[in-house]
Amino acid sequence: KVVGIMEGMDWEDMNRSTPGKAKLIKYVAKVDNWSVGIGHEMKRNPMLRAGFLVYLILIHVWAGGIVAWHAHSFEVEHGDFGSYRHMEQVHKKLK
Repeated sequence: KVVGIMEGMDWEDMNRSTPGKAKLIKYVAKVDNWSVGIGHEMKRNPMLRAGFLVYLILIHVWAGGIVAWHAHSFEVEHGDFGSYRHMEQVHKKLK
């Protein structure tokens, strides 16, 4: 049996303190129960696991592509941005 957040921690004192915290605890419990259900479903269904794995691979490739695209941008570097070309020009002037 999978132990959820509510069973694993003592939330009873927080539940009595304020209505806002009680709502938050109920919401956390709902999300926790949903995630446990998804975990059980993924354990039983191999196609769901494969689809989730493909999703994770695609999202990481996409994020890596965005980082690579912006890391090699064609924008002009500013002098205070740490341009090496700027430092080479300073070195040439000192000679």
